[in-house]
Amino acid sequence: MLRFTHKAENVLHYEVHGTLNAAELRSYYATIDAHFRRFGKLRLLVHVHGFNGFAGLRALLVFTRHEPGLLRRIDRYAAVADQGWFRRIINAADVLVPIVQLRAFRSNQSAEAAKWLADQMARTQDAEKA
Repeated sequence: MLRFTHKAENVLHYEVHGTLNAAELRSYYATIDAHFRRFGKLRLLVHVHGFNGFAGLRALLVFTRHEPGLLRRIDRYAAVADQGWFRRIINAADVLVPIVQLRAFRSNQSAEAAKWLADQMARTQDAEKA
């Protein structure tokens, strides 16, 4: 299951539970694309609880087809996850994908994750005004 919990200009929050199917992923990427076209680079915060992967080959194909393009549309990505393996993947991706800042947080660090996005946004907006 994937559902958005907050949409405000270039900041989107969403939750992931269990397995993801192709329809959920297509809807997710369409939402990301629409917000990117309207607001530019995005800031994403995801809460991941018990992620079990993809519900079949179609879902995996949607993910592999769209995920590289997603990375060019986001500026920062915070993942709050209860699974250590998921946090390790996010932290490894931060090193491997220099075009976006990624950071993983433990499930009890939701406030810190939101602050990380907000603090950086304020600095970015101040720099753009200068």
